[in-house]
Amino acid sequence: MHSISQLLHLISPRDVETFQWLPPLAIFAALVEGLILTYLFKKNFDWKACAASMGCKAGQTVTFALTFAVHAPLFTWAQDHHLMNITIASESKLHTLVLALTLFLGLEFCYYWLHRASHEVRFFWAHHTSHHTPNQLNLSASMRGGWFAKINGIQLFYLPLIWIGFHPTAVFAMVGLSLFYQFCLHVTWIPKLGFFEYVFNSPSLHRVHHARNENYLNANYGSTLIIYDLLFGTYKPERKDLPCEYGLVDRLNSYNPFVLELYEWGNLFRDLRHARNLREVFHFILGKPGKALQTKNLSDKLEELQRPDQKGPWVVVRDGSRI
Repeated sequence: MHSISQLLHLISPRDVETFQWLPPLAIFAALVEGLILTYLFKKNFDWKACAASMGCKAGQTVTFALTFAVHAPLFTWAQDHHLMNITIASESKLHTLVLALTLFLGLEFCYYWLHRASHEVRFFWAHHTSHHTPNQLNLSASMRGGWFAKINGIQLFYLPLIWIGFHPTAVFAMVGLSLFYQFCLHVTWIPKLGFFEYVFNSPSLHRVHHARNENYLNANYGSTLIIYDLLFGTYKPERKDLPCEYGLVDRLNSYNPFVLELYEWGNLFRDLRHARNLREVFHFILGKPGKALQTKNLSDKLEELQRPDQKGPWVVVRDGSRI
């Protein structure tokens, strides 16, 4: 608890007040969008899914408070042992601009790998699955966030920024703005934006990210910028001949926030319970989602394929589908 109080001391009440209006604004915008799509554009807006998303958001708020202690000591240690003291605010506007831009680019880099790991490492995907469960893409869908981000360590991708010397207030503030920008990307009514999409993330590019189409999987991990996707080969534009279909590859049709949040964790723990050795344990935890069968030899695979009554522990978990 002492480390928590130390970390909270680094963030003043004024800093918190600056961004506390963002969540209510996001909820209001999501509800307004739903009303407009339903009554003005006569779209088949899924209000039950919207309510489920709000339930996920409420649960995330609760678990955030309960699990904050997991990361607090590490962030406090990084602040106490920072390599240099980087103060963005300065009398020189150029100095402030350069350092703010440096933090922005660093944060975008960290987020790219955080988000990519959330899709390519099964332990992190278990936390991120809920965000990809909506079968409609809209602003309310963006509120489905994992309840256990603080437990599985995904937020530690930001730790190097504090260790280098950026103040936690500056890092967390920019993370908040980044998340709000991402919230605005979860729409289907904004078209492609041309050259803009070769520098910045856009609703069109994020539609591709949420698509369950095979040709769209594992793409566009960026937050505000899309340049790291271009750099690391994960950039995919939206195609006119391939409309996006949303949700998990094997759709999860549930409006229960507990099912949406715990579904993939249940799959993971079931596989771990049936692991035959430590190699398989590490593979299930750190391997790529959807590659569970690779730990079995060919004869084992053929044997199970010939036994349709055998459910087995082997699950393709990239998007919840079962082999």
